[in-house]
Amino acid sequence: MNSHKICFIYCVNQQDLLQESIHHISALHIPEGYEIEIISIPTAKSMTSGYNKAMSKSNAKYKVYLHQDVYITHRNFLIDMIQIFKDNPQLGLMGVIGSAYVPPSGMWWDAGENYGQVYASHSGNMELLAFNNSREGHSYQRVAAVDGLLMMTQSDISWREDLFVDWDFYDLSQCMEFARAGYEIGVPSQDTTWVIHDCGVADLSKYEENRILFIQEYYDDIREDFISYYERTRMELAHDSTSSVEINLPIIEKHSQEYKASPGSKIAIKKERCIIMNFNGKYQFSELLEIVKKTEGYLMELEILALLHLPLLVDHLAGEIVEIGTFKGKSAIALGLSSQHLTTRKRSIHIIDPFYHPALPVNYEDDFDLNIRNAGLEPHILKIKKPSQEAYDDCPAEIAALFIDGDHSYDGVIHDIVHYASRVVPGGIIAFHDYSYTDCPGYEWAELPGVTKAVDEMCARNEYAYLCDYNSMRLVRKL
Repeated sequence: MNSHKICFIYCVNQQDLLQESIHHISALHIPEGYEIEIISIPTAKSMTSGYNKAMSKSNAKYKVYLHQDVYITHRNFLIDMIQIFKDNPQLGLMGVIGSAYVPPSGMWWDAGENYGQVYASHSGNMELLAFNNSREGHSYQRVAAVDGLLMMTQSDISWREDLFVDWDFYDLSQCMEFARAGYEIGVPSQDTTWVIHDCGVADLSKYEENRILFIQEYYDDIREDFISYYERTRMELAHDSTSSVEINLPIIEKHSQEYKASPGSKIAIKKERCIIMNFNGKYQFSELLEIVKKTEGYLMELEILALLHLPLLVDHLAGEIVEIGTFKGKSAIALGLSSQHLTTRKRSIHIIDPFYHPALPVNYEDDFDLNIRNAGLEPHILKIKKPSQEAYDDCPAEIAALFIDGDHSYDGVIHDIVHYASRVVPGGIIAFHDYSYTDCPGYEWAELPGVTKAVDEMCARNEYAYLCDYNSMRLVRKL
């Protein structure tokens, strides 16, 4: 993905509207070093199929999906969008208007708490549709759904053209798919309106059919999300009844009855995704361990536990968590689950790997991505797709925890110590996989003397100290 490229994507059947929309794009301030791409799909069979086709054509990290009759008037639109995404890697998708939850009807605007603003002509007249702005001090407001008139993304997830073959509910469906992948959905803070939607009165001939499809596919998701929202809102109101956010309590209570939500009902919901493994308020190591063990890779159980412990051991320190060398995501999942669910900092994991090696399957990056997505960690795993010899500028300057499992030659390990262990903050920890198998009966054949020699030389220096071993994994503390 090109992180300095922005692609605008349209499904088009009226060229005059498209040209007017592009004219507004040409007036936007473009961040220095970024390039703009515009892809239009004429006479698409559906919004989902058109968007999928365009998405597959572009390598842009940032994509803006918009209707042909949407005109962006906020000159700093691109600058603000990119800054929000950069500051919030967990934020996958944004729109200019949306709702804090999806009502039982599936129509987001029926919710009791909505955000954003847009000039729109859906009633036949151009008028301002304005809801709450984001909460004070926040660059965006987390929501459950946004309207499809304009949708911004920093990650690619396929649109559900297997379900939605018309022009309705593609937008809420995509919000659900991003949420299923572990991303947040948001509405940016807008002091002034960012866009005009000159849509006119909508064609709703297939709307009801698609609404029913949406509810059938996502009812469990939207009910589960509402119950979390409902309990959180009740607690917030109990502690602060003076909030400036406008919410319609009678509507919310009505929806709680329709969803059969009651105080404490969240506890009764069985959560299948590993991101919700809450038992009496505590996350269980055993549950995390079982999730990691299901992923293909070369870690013994005690080594998995070491990586689950690692983010906890540095939670009091500044700096990032970095892994050098990966395979199909087993170690990244261990680090990511621990960081997100067992620590206060909830740091993302930086993975340095070229995702190519002649001795490994050619598709191991695809397997890595799939495993990360299934673990609900996609927003929290930041790939640096380079060998460690080329990733100096991409790697964080300060590291709290470093897991080295890359080039296992003596020179390779020394290289990673010199260029990356040197970035570890005092008190931080470096973990080396495959340090020694002498205490692992049956694994003596796997001994890698280059790793052992390099780590021993490192520990002999005054700025490092041996901490402990987990099977073949050695942990060293930076003094």
